[in-house]
Amino acid sequence: MLNTANLDSFRYAYLYGHMRESSYIDFMNSLERLRRRPYRTELQLHKALASLKRNIIPDALTAEQREAVARLRYIMRSLELSFYKTFGMEIDDMLTVYADCAAGLAPDDWEPTVCLVKDWIYLPGA
Repeated sequence: MLNTANLDSFRYAYLYGHMRESSYIDFMNSLERLRRRPYRTELQLHKALASLKRNIIPDALTAEQREAVARLRYIMRSLELSFYKTFGMEIDDMLTVYADCAAGLAPDDWEPTVCLVKDWIYLPGA
């Protein structure tokens, strides 16, 4: 549902734009070919979900897509609460590496593999 909400939002914003929806097989093949990595931290996942949420235009959604966006918000809030319980700070606090994570759905190789700036600074090879 979120994928179609994202696509419908694109079509709503760009009436003459064209975006082809990938089939499951095409999607899996592109992941394999592009060698995309999974999210390594809660921060990467949260930033990707925030990026997806930001892309969605509420006026372009169906009722089912609105429900999916509500679940997305719930998942994001759950991640925020879990992070706060674990680290005692907000997920986007300046002491986290949240700002260093890519604002997109696919994580990049250069992104931090830890949650806190102090751990990233002292990580070998960082």
